[in-house]
Amino acid sequence: MPTELNFNPNEPENLTFLKQIPLLQCLDDTELQSFASLLQRFHYNAGEPVYKIGTMRDTIYFVYDGRLSFEKSGHIIRFFEKQHVFGDYSLINTSPHSST
Repeated sequence: MPTELNFNPNEPENLTFLKQIPLLQCLDDTELQSFASLLQRFHYNAGEPVYKIGTMRDTIYFVYDGRLSFEKSGHIIRFFEKQHVFGDYSLINTSPHSST
């Protein structure tokens, strides 16, 4: 079960992190801060799934720190590291996840 961590949208290091994500670079500072106020931060233990195949898409994820892998049929298909974004397809498609 993931642990929720504090995410203060007004902390400069959090805004700096978000400004470095290409998907968010079109936002001005006011928009970015407003967006940041909607975010939650979680810690996942090694091997703990963020979501599983078949669960509904409803969240976009930003990798704040660390590295994670995506698996399908028991095979790693991709790695994500700091500042990578995944789940962004959920913004346009509500079909279930096809990987873990």
